[in-house]
Amino acid sequence: MNGNTDHFNNLNPPQVGGTTQHSQASSTSLHDLSQIHGALDAVYSPHSTNDQRQEATAFLEQAKRDSQAPHFGYGLASDQSQPASVRHYGLSLLEYPIKYKWEDLEEQDSSVLRSWVIQLAQNLDDNDAAFLRNKIAQLLEEVAKRSWAVEWLDLDTLLVELWQGSLTHKVLVLYVLEMLSDDIFNRDDAAAALREKELSKACVDIFVPTAVLNQHYPSRDVKVEVRCGDEGWISRLCGLLDWSLDNHPPKNDRVHSCIVKTLSCLKAAVTWIMPKALHATRCLDHLCKALSVADVGVQMATTEVLYAFYKRTQGPFIKEVEYTDLFTAMLLPDRVNLLKHVYQYSTVDIRDLDYPKYALCKKFTEVLSSIGEFIEERPSAIPPNGTDLTSFFDLLVEILRSPSLVVSIPVLHAWTRLLRCRAVTSSETVTRLIPVLLETCSSRLLRYESLPDDADDDISLFLCEDFDTVPERHAFLGNYRRYCMDIVEVIVRLKPFDVMYYILGQAERLFSNPYEGQVASAAAYGKKSIPFLRVEAQVTIIEAALKGYLRWLDDEETIDKEREAQCKALESYSEQWCRTILTIPMEDPAIKMKIIQTVTMFATKVLLRDSDLGMWVVEYLLSLDAANDFDMSRHSEAAKSLEVQVTNDLGRLAILNANNLLRRYDQIETRVKQILNDSSSDERRKAGCQALLFTIVQRATILDDGTRGLRLQAMLQPVKHAWQTTDVLSAASSYESFCAFLGLDQIVEFMTKQDFDKTEDWATCELNAEGKAKQAEIMARCDRIPLRLTKTMLAASTEKLKEDSSSFKTACLLWTDVLPVLLPSVLRLIGYSQAFTDLATWSHLPTEYQRLIRKVLTDRFWQAGISNESKEDFYARINGSRTSYEGFASTVRGSVRQIRETCYFILYGMTRLQEHFFGIPDLAEPLAQALFTNANGLSAHQLSVLLSMSSALIEECPRSLRPQFLPPMMINLFTNLDNRISADWDALERQKLEIVASGLLVEEMKSESILRQLTYSTITLIANILDHPNGSSRRRLPSLPSLEPTLRTFVLSHPAILEPLVLFSTHALRMRDIRSCTIVITVLRSIIPSFQDSPHAPSSPSITPSTIAAAPQVREFISTEVLKACITSLHEPYFVDLQRELASLIASILLLYGPTTSTPRDVLLSLPGMSVEKVDRAFDRIIRRSKGDDKYQRAVVLDLLEGLRGVSIHEQGRMERSQRRERPKVQQRFMEVDSEVQGQGTGRAASPDLAGVADMFGDN
Repeated sequence: MNGNTDHFNNLNPPQVGGTTQHSQASSTSLHDLSQIHGALDAVYSPHSTNDQRQEATAFLEQAKRDSQAPHFGYGLASDQSQPASVRHYGLSLLEYPIKYKWEDLEEQDSSVLRSWVIQLAQNLDDNDAAFLRNKIAQLLEEVAKRSWAVEWLDLDTLLVELWQGSLTHKVLVLYVLEMLSDDIFNRDDAAAALREKELSKACVDIFVPTAVLNQHYPSRDVKVEVRCGDEGWISRLCGLLDWSLDNHPPKNDRVHSCIVKTLSCLKAAVTWIMPKALHATRCLDHLCKALSVADVGVQMATTEVLYAFYKRTQGPFIKEVEYTDLFTAMLLPDRVNLLKHVYQYSTVDIRDLDYPKYALCKKFTEVLSSIGEFIEERPSAIPPNGTDLTSFFDLLVEILRSPSLVVSIPVLHAWTRLLRCRAVTSSETVTRLIPVLLETCSSRLLRYESLPDDADDDISLFLCEDFDTVPERHAFLGNYRRYCMDIVEVIVRLKPFDVMYYILGQAERLFSNPYEGQVASAAAYGKKSIPFLRVEAQVTIIEAALKGYLRWLDDEETIDKEREAQCKALESYSEQWCRTILTIPMEDPAIKMKIIQTVTMFATKVLLRDSDLGMWVVEYLLSLDAANDFDMSRHSEAAKSLEVQVTNDLGRLAILNANNLLRRYDQIETRVKQILNDSSSDERRKAGCQALLFTIVQRATILDDGTRGLRLQAMLQPVKHAWQTTDVLSAASSYESFCAFLGLDQIVEFMTKQDFDKTEDWATCELNAEGKAKQAEIMARCDRIPLRLTKTMLAASTEKLKEDSSSFKTACLLWTDVLPVLLPSVLRLIGYSQAFTDLATWSHLPTEYQRLIRKVLTDRFWQAGISNESKEDFYARINGSRTSYEGFASTVRGSVRQIRETCYFILYGMTRLQEHFFGIPDLAEPLAQALFTNANGLSAHQLSVLLSMSSALIEECPRSLRPQFLPPMMINLFTNLDNRISADWDALERQKLEIVASGLLVEEMKSESILRQLTYSTITLIANILDHPNGSSRRRLPSLPSLEPTLRTFVLSHPAILEPLVLFSTHALRMRDIRSCTIVITVLRSIIPSFQDSPHAPSSPSITPSTIAAAPQVREFISTEVLKACITSLHEPYFVDLQRELASLIASILLLYGPTTSTPRDVLLSLPGMSVEKVDRAFDRIIRRSKGDDKYQRAVVLDLLEGLRGVSIHEQGRMERSQRRERPKVQQRFMEVDSEVQGQGTGRAASPDLAGVADMFGDN
């Protein structure tokens, strides 16, 4: 107070993060006001150069470390004659020792700092800038977090004194109280978490009225008295709110700001304070009074408070009567009228949008949804008299029908819960609303994302307003449709017969006339046409209804004769309905496909007993010929999709109707032979028909095992013989023979002859007759390899079969005879097809020819949210370029890709054969060699497919065969993935600026998005292997005892396998993908205890002698490389949202490995600015004081590293978040989209200047 600076000899902190030309700033330069003025002018002036701004910033930052900085800062901040920017800088000079040096200060020093901050708060002036007042309040709160309730006991007295002053002082108190509530209870603030016990108790003491505390907690500890008066801050806040609303017009900006700030403070408090206090202070009455004010800002702030409280669904207070009363009070007639009034007041017109009102409407409906969900959870708590549930439910329906789906979806979700509550649905109040609920949800199952871009209906316009990107809109609408389907399902379960007849009648009318009397034209066809979208929505309604009907049947324990008669009548009607709609003439194959899908649902889910519908549908589908029944010039893609749908449906029908179909086997076989002999039938249809016959014989229970085995063996002979033909054996004999068989051995020469190398835009140049002939030859040669038939028959052999069934065992025995014939060729084809895509294979060619091959091998793919065209337009463009040079290149790479990926699928099918495949002697090494030797040539997109198949090989391997099969597979897989993905991330970071400058941003974003997905898939596989102690195999053999080691145990006991997994996980900590980093942190935390060398280490079956032997090496690696990676990521702005998780991982390393090895301590001491005392204090807190409290441990780490390089971790977080566009929480809640996948958001920003971070640990 007297300006004495003697107490600040200990305030000079160590320099962090390197030096600058101002590193030797002296007190003289600090006291030179002209330098400070000049530096601040340079920082804020738009005319300053980057060099000038950086030099000024360096000077100002370095000045904070001066020994006289706090005293000088207080002088500047308290001098009202100084400009606001200079005073604010003075406050930052005070802030530095408070936030970064507090624990190193002598008690006298900290006392002086605290007194200075208090004086600044007391001397606050109404004319001071808002940012100055906020900064002083922030400093006061920072001091409170570090000393309140221990050496500083009269904070509440200070706040009450300030509260009795001017309105400006009241706002300062509100700011302090709000920040204290948030930092102690709502945020993961490091400083608050270190003293959470003391601070939380003190907060309760000063907020809750004394009468409430004495009545309900009479035995509470009152040794340390921190409160001033009996009133408590909740009561004071409600009083200020009430007084402000009564005595000041809303047009007064200062009062209006005070009202909003009071509500903001209440919002922070109601998330943790006991409902008894809110009830005693009549807080809800005051909030309703604020809600009735016709001011959007006040109503929005009030709504935020209500939402914060009504989302409290967990905690010790939720069973209290007062908690329930705070909900039921909103159902009183006058309160329901208020809610209705506020909703109608906030309703907006999309063509004249009032943005503040619209924001209020979206948030307000979430409050009403929470009240609705409470009714579902505790219907017995609602008083039968005095409440107006009828009007409340009417209001929910009114909101549900809002043209804004974002406004509607919270209430839609609430209805999915309310309709499942018997106490609610048994009421006539809700029963009368069922028709409108069904109609609304049915009408909104339309795929709005597929409507034309110029759609001008209100729903589409609101969607365009609410969502910036297509993937966001798709994710939201997907959730909205799922909720609508859920309501349809529940309504069918409530009234099965009435609703089913209504839905089927409605569907028949639509299917009979999808064009509503208009003449169908080519322009009307397609998956974006209105007729198709209506049909698709109706099929979705039927699917939901069938699900509800089947669940109703399962729920009914006994069905009386009347109900049974109703069921039979409905099923009879449904069968006739299916026959009727399936024979309706339809020119659009896409609509026909949906109708077939609907009939198949009935045949496979409902009409299985006493019905021959399944057999009739099979015969109908076999008679359908999409290639000839539809105009292929207009419907080629839709007709192909229909053929795929027909093939899949035939398989499903055969599985469930095998006995009936076997009785008509001869007729079916005759039709199948006709299809096989028809030259116009494609290979997919032929393979599907052969699989149909196989499935009928295999699944029919009326055949004896001997006859079944002989007939199935005969059916597999064509597959076996096909792999023994000269052509196939020749193609699989060598890489050169493989290329020659496909007609690709002279592909470079052919393309050069056709002037591919001289043509810039391949998509615009048509092939000549020779080119088209070559293209057709390549496709025909590819089809001569029996891959599709093998894949289809293999899948049909095991689909939906239990492993202990006789049919499954028969299939395994049959394929055991075939595998030795086809497996060697399959492995060689994989190797050759991978080598073809590897540019190293073509390195002997001249440079210009290598560029030609690189262009041929570059895949075209569509990426959601990144590509400049819609998915449909992309495929239309691809199909339209089939006879162009680009189409020829697509045929070349597509044929090779088809061989490679079909071979992958065949291997995946073989994994279902269990030990009959995995037990093949000496399989692992050649399999790993085939899969991974040439895998480096695959693109990230192609590598993802290989990873998916490899995941199945790992997870499906029987436990008894893991030692002989998994080591070569897993070592090769993860070594390749680590090398490739790490290199791709490094290359991506280097290329970003170059690509942006060259204008190829879209292509770079596609590559980044695919790389993110590959990274995520790899991390997910590692998590499945290591993060689940109960194992991750998809199936377990019942013959194996439950004490068999899990996959996690197997990996942890094999250091050679564990090494590449941990190495990749470490590298992933530095990869700029938030999803992947989040998972890998969890994975690493899960394995750290397995290598703890301590008598207190947890006992686990995953800890084997091999694990113990490898523990020292693993501990040292984690204590160095993993710890360094965590610390480096912790201080990069990109990873700001992962700081909590990273700090928890660091804390785990310090806690579990710190007592055993000094390496973690050495790593921390190598950081700039770290003292032995500071590090040892952190270790002591984590190891001896944390008592397993993860939040406390995390806070210790964040506090320890907060001052690194002089930048607050939390300040980084706040700065980053403030730059992002905030999406309303209602959209976040009902939309699960990861912006990282889209390559957008913070990932698009250039890397920050992190000079010095890479060598923080003393590495060169």
